[in-house]
Amino acid sequence: MFITKMPFTIEILVLFLMMVSFLRILFITKSRIDSAVLLAPIAFVISVFEVLAWGLQFFGLLVLVVSFAGLLLNYRGLHRFFSNLYVDSYSLLFYIGASIMLIVLGLMFYIAWNVRPVIMNPEKFEVTVSTEKYSGSFEDGFSAAGELDALNNCIISEYKPLNVEKQKNCTVIIQQEMKTPAYAYDPLCIFLARSGYTVLIADIYQESYGGKLKDKLFRHFYLTRNELKENPVTLLEGITEQEYYDKCWNALLKIAESRGNENTAFYFIGDGKTERGLNQLHAVFSEGIFKEKGLSPSFEQARFSRWLTGFYPLSFVKEYKTKSFGFIEQTDPALAYYGFKLRRNPSKFAPSMSAYFINEDIKKNLLHISLFLELEENQDDSE
Repeated sequence: MFITKMPFTIEILVLFLMMVSFLRILFITKSRIDSAVLLAPIAFVISVFEVLAWGLQFFGLLVLVVSFAGLLLNYRGLHRFFSNLYVDSYSLLFYIGASIMLIVLGLMFYIAWNVRPVIMNPEKFEVTVSTEKYSGSFEDGFSAAGELDALNNCIISEYKPLNVEKQKNCTVIIQQEMKTPAYAYDPLCIFLARSGYTVLIADIYQESYGGKLKDKLFRHFYLTRNELKENPVTLLEGITEQEYYDKCWNALLKIAESRGNENTAFYFIGDGKTERGLNQLHAVFSEGIFKEKGLSPSFEQARFSRWLTGFYPLSFVKEYKTKSFGFIEQTDPALAYYGFKLRRNPSKFAPSMSAYFINEDIKKNLLHISLFLELEENQDDSE
């Protein structure tokens, strides 16, 4: 789910179909079958499928409500059409209703233009993006889901540089809060992949600790709405949020390891509540790796191992003003304005600065790793 496939074009299509449906009041010149009325149910069905595919979003909800209102207003017209009745004029009530709907649709087009997502075509940044569905659980692990597997409760998005020669053997793993969809970090992922890193981010709909966690349609909207109202809720049962996010970190790491090689370095990025588990994850992961390699982990080895490059909390980036919600100034300007009074920002300043700081930190850590390994190799030669 990345920006180039956001539902914006679908919402514009729905509004356009509704507009044409009601503009027919201006063009009736003789008795005829009112076939244009079919555009209203078509628009409503498309808006419903958009929610099913993408989940409920703030502007998408508004489009859904307007399309449903248009469907109700066209009820009598639909009845006449399926009864094969000719129409030579419209009632005064329908003229008034249609006029109001045209005004509303005009306002909707204006709003849509101002809250349209900032399109970032990955190919223009020499980046390739792919998604893959996984199924499983925290206890048993996740594996690639088959085509007929209905339990695809983990959707991985992977960003890579198009030029294989520029690709570094370092995987950046990003974990977001439950309320935030993965596509909200699309700009950051693209900028990091352009720098040569493989970037993994996932939407995990694990149901073991609360049935509503698997709700792909309403989870993000429900949690976001409540948090913006300063009434945060949890969907978890029998487990704390921190424990849940720790399990997510471990699951993502295992998936990343399965997609890399034995020398792949890993770098972790947290946002909001997921930042708390970075230190613990670092300690557990380093200890496990060094035990597996038969080494005795010193502080320097644990901090600058070839396998764990480091970690970065996005709260460190002052330019990032929508913390824990992703880069919604680009991906969801409607939410950015509703929740933070921030307008659409086509400059992509926050994600580009975040990528810059993260890239500098990774390069610094990789330099320390190379120096450490070189020193370790010299010590082995001297012995």
